[in-house]
Amino acid sequence: MIRYWKYQWYWCEKYNQIKKYFNYLNSFCFSFIVALLSFWMWMYTFDLVVCIVIFVLVCFNLFNWKFYLLLYVIFIVFISSYFIQQYLLSKINPNVDDHFVIKHIKDKLYSINYHSMTIFFSVYDKKFNNQDIVKIKGVISLKDNLTYFDLSNKSFFKIKISEINWVSKYIYSFDKIFNLHSTYSKSYLKLLMFGIKDNLGFQIYNKIKELNIAHLFVISGFHIGILYFILSKLLNKLKIKYITEIIIFVCLLMYLYFLNFSISSLRAFLFIYLLKINNGIFKKKFNSIDILCFTAFILIALNCYVIFDLSFILSFSITFMILIHLQLIKGIKNLILKQVVFILLTYLTSLLLSITIFNQISVLGLFNQLVFTPILILTYCLIPIFLYSKFLSEAYFYIFDSFINILHESNVLIHNSIHLYEYTLFIDVFYFLYVYINKIKSRNKTYLHKS
Repeated sequence: MIRYWKYQWYWCEKYNQIKKYFNYLNSFCFSFIVALLSFWMWMYTFDLVVCIVIFVLVCFNLFNWKFYLLLYVIFIVFISSYFIQQYLLSKINPNVDDHFVIKHIKDKLYSINYHSMTIFFSVYDKKFNNQDIVKIKGVISLKDNLTYFDLSNKSFFKIKISEINWVSKYIYSFDKIFNLHSTYSKSYLKLLMFGIKDNLGFQIYNKIKELNIAHLFVISGFHIGILYFILSKLLNKLKIKYITEIIIFVCLLMYLYFLNFSISSLRAFLFIYLLKINNGIFKKKFNSIDILCFTAFILIALNCYVIFDLSFILSFSITFMILIHLQLIKGIKNLILKQVVFILLTYLTSLLLSITIFNQISVLGLFNQLVFTPILILTYCLIPIFLYSKFLSEAYFYIFDSFINILHESNVLIHNSIHLYEYTLFIDVFYFLYVYINKIKSRNKTYLHKS
């Protein structure tokens, strides 16, 4: 008995040293998550599940003064970002007389981009197509009550149109690359390379969305990672490290420009180079989850409304869970089993979020992802060949499209109208705490053993 209490006292005596040795409890991530969730409720609405998650995280850091200091600083930055955005919105000229590109059409509802924001409008006496250039005269005004749809699409303005006329068809600067290709291969190449959906591209996207593999086609960290890997392998032959890194950086930056700096691709770009800075300058002082949170912090500080963006939610939630799952499966020795468990865990934990966003899920969604992930990796590696070979491109995408059609015809959908994102959040944070507690226990044993 005396020996037991002696050991307990010894453990407590070394606890603060352990925390300093292994800096998980003082992590930036805890403060960031609490600040983010608090800011989300402040901007949108009160939520019981979110409050429970905040309470658990605060209890986990009850006597950690660094947690509260970071929480205060992060929350102040978010609030400042909000008021800056409100000020910028109030300074926008309400009189509109300019050319715009039709970005999206659904049920006679058109959308255009105006100062990096989306404006929806309806026109009943005229018909326009996707990527049409139109001249619009009218007056914009701020919406009175913003719904979650408005926030997620950055749709803060409504417009009263006095005149609208068709001008021409918008042609991308890189469209001539695809001129030699047929309609099908052109649509697939645009979708895979730049995320552009023409009329046929929208049909393809609706099919893959019903197969629960849309995230594999949307330009994201998955694609940026593949591009970075290919460029690294090709340029490493130069054997000049710094020149290689500069070339890769410039190429990725140009690619982001063509993608209009989409949230998911920008997240991947920042994450890659913050990891490099961490490994080089800070000698791996910060873990991957902290770096992911810092990446999200930068994006929110620049524009606080990104927290409602579906791309932001999906990109960061799925990446967060991937990093957690990589920790969970470390103990599995069998490589094949490790990959299967990893894919299964990631799919199951992102399932609730997917159901909420798309209001439906494919019964064969997991199978579709397992099949299409290696196929798409191969497809991206072959794209340079397809750009210069019309025959190979048409043959490949004919087979590719036929395969999608077969799976789509045999697909079974389950529809859902209940929002479940709070429960996904709860599961995410539970996994997060579970991994951190196990890490601390593991380091405790190692440290005490060495002592």
